[in-house]
Amino acid sequence: MWLLLITLAAAAEPTETRLPPVSTLRVPTPPPGTSLQLAVKLHDSARGRATPDGGLVAQGDTTELAALAASEGLTFRQAVPDAPWVEDLRARALARTGEPAVDLAGLLWVDGPTEREALRAIGQQLQGLPLVENVWVEVHGVEPPGARDLAPPTDSYSALQTWQDPFPGLGHRLAHDLGFTGAGLRLSDVEYAFRADHEDLPFVRVEPDQTPTDPWGPDHGTATIGQVSAPANDYGMTGAAPGAEVAFYTEYSDEEGPRRSEAVTRACAESVPGDVVMLEMQAFGAVSYAPAEYDLSVWLATEVCTAAGITVVAAAGNGSDDLDGGPYVFYAARGDSGAIIVGAGTAGSDGTTNAEAYSTYGSRVDVQSWGSNVVTTAYGDLALPGGDIRQAYTAAFAGTSSATPMVAATALLLQQVAFERSGAPLDPRALRALLTTTGVPQHPDSAGLTPIGPQPDIGAALAAVETDADGDGAVAWLEDCDDLDPTRSPSRPEIVGNRIDDDCDGIVDEGAMPLGSALAGSAGEPELSITQVGDRLQLELSSALADASVLLVAGLTRADRPMFGGTVVPTPSVIRPLGTTDGAGQLLTAIRLPPSSAPGDTLYMQLWVEDPAAIEGLAATEGWRIVVDE
Repeated sequence: MWLLLITLAAAAEPTETRLPPVSTLRVPTPPPGTSLQLAVKLHDSARGRATPDGGLVAQGDTTELAALAASEGLTFRQAVPDAPWVEDLRARALARTGEPAVDLAGLLWVDGPTEREALRAIGQQLQGLPLVENVWVEVHGVEPPGARDLAPPTDSYSALQTWQDPFPGLGHRLAHDLGFTGAGLRLSDVEYAFRADHEDLPFVRVEPDQTPTDPWGPDHGTATIGQVSAPANDYGMTGAAPGAEVAFYTEYSDEEGPRRSEAVTRACAESVPGDVVMLEMQAFGAVSYAPAEYDLSVWLATEVCTAAGITVVAAAGNGSDDLDGGPYVFYAARGDSGAIIVGAGTAGSDGTTNAEAYSTYGSRVDVQSWGSNVVTTAYGDLALPGGDIRQAYTAAFAGTSSATPMVAATALLLQQVAFERSGAPLDPRALRALLTTTGVPQHPDSAGLTPIGPQPDIGAALAAVETDADGDGAVAWLEDCDDLDPTRSPSRPEIVGNRIDDDCDGIVDEGAMPLGSALAGSAGEPELSITQVGDRLQLELSSALADASVLLVAGLTRADRPMFGGTVVPTPSVIRPLGTTDGAGQLLTAIRLPPSSAPGDTLYMQLWVEDPAAIEGLAATEGWRIVVDE
């Protein structure tokens, strides 16, 4: 019996362990110059991958999918590569949250007929196949939302960058005065292109093996990078976070064409907690322009990214769309990706802010910043010394495009503060909460019609991190991971299973949590308790058959595989005898954690007990998830 269990469990194919997001098959009428792309996400358990010749391999029965592909002339491409760096990002998200991360390499582009009605018909057929999790259509090619001094010499225009001053600006210079410039962190800009040879941009690490393609020209990317990262020199501009490193990932390359979800994933995979990924892009949404994460492929990549502790700052889009309206019900139903979504606003004379008429809005838009008359690099309307485009400067950058870099720079500055004062970055959601609770509010009249959240106030945020707003004895946002919630602080015990970092140690749900799926035997369901003591796990089994053999099944992921009338919860990587119960049906033992285990790592464990009274002669405890503590 043990041999049979070991053989079948070891060969068990993992099943779905996460709740897929809500999606709908909508085929829009694309704007001029854009194209429609059919996309499919197979269930994680299928491990679907495109082959070099446009075919598809997957675990499970692919007969119907292959027949459809043959009849409609469909081929498949990877939207995100099946590469080690993708799996590493997923593993980091799992280790940090304890929740399974989506199989991003299971995102596939489907090529074939391009007419709208043909795409709709094929999509509907795909939706009915058992291997398919989601089908949708994206619009590709959407327009973006909005270091030496070359001869002749360029004047300094830093004084014109009033958006870095305190209100009506955001107050970046207050952080500069305290020595915070974003040093030690990295900004990853994801968009079409930028001008690498502009005189007032720093060294930018460009993703290798990708040549940016930009039908809109490189000025947009040059302007956004300049807002954040123009060096602090005596000419041109000064970025709001000039100490941060800069990397660039193109969403459209000569080699691959549209690659937005891959670029976002790659930027996140090459970032660490505290870094900022900036999405200077928009999607063609249900009505007009919406956040890039309206496209499910970007939403999934963003969700994994923020779960891995990386801050994503994204433009809301310049579509005047209401994200709370009926056409966006499926987008809203997906939930929160964890990104900071930025609208475009204006500062009022009454100490409040208002939304720009073109800004996409709704409760999902977290914060706002300047959406007009922004001084930065590129274009040349402010200055163009010698007619050299490499020396171009503008006083008219606008849109959610100009608003987003201001917030990205704010995030970098505050993460540097967090690192230097607490030794660790803020969780992306905690950083977002800090910005929204300390920001300059939107005027009530404007917020009632077109809500886009407050404008960040760096001075107020810096003050907040020195206070104890919730009175729990922990200093603000750096020591206290949520200074608006007195139940979360370093002095609080971790409550396993609530998916919250209660004790503010950066690890969610460390400890052991039962997952269910026990299988009853002669004494009912065997009961297991697990406690970590140093580098060992103490296991206490009770309510089992007396004098019965016990088998340990453990692994790094969760399978929930039906077997022997019950469920094998772990995906087995360790299966071994653990001992024999005593006369009372109990077993107390300890096992050592794997030598490579680190705080935050996740293990899955279950005990199986020989018991003739159980279905097929085997009883089982609940499965357990263990998040390794320090």
